Amino acid sequence: MKVSLKEARKRFSEMVKRASIGEEIEVTVRGKVEARIVSPNKERKKGTRKLPDLTEFRKTIEIKGESLTETLIKVRRSKPY
Repeated sequence: MKVSLKEARKRFSEMVKRASIGEEIEVTVRGKVEARIVSPNKERKKGTRKLPDLTEFRKTIEIKGESLTETLIKVRRSKPY
């Protein structure tokens, strides 16, 4: 379903309800699609993928030497602008 931004503002609650049951609503501005209202549960389209959670991976990384922050502070103090 395509609706203008003006119409979407007037009927936003209805748009959200329709999206929640699986309908995709395209919001247009001057005839050009600028946004989509979709359910977060809707299956992703081909070519898009969710990025993996890297929390566990980051825990395994050990930093050797001083941190980037410490290095940057030393460089800035030794070479004034």
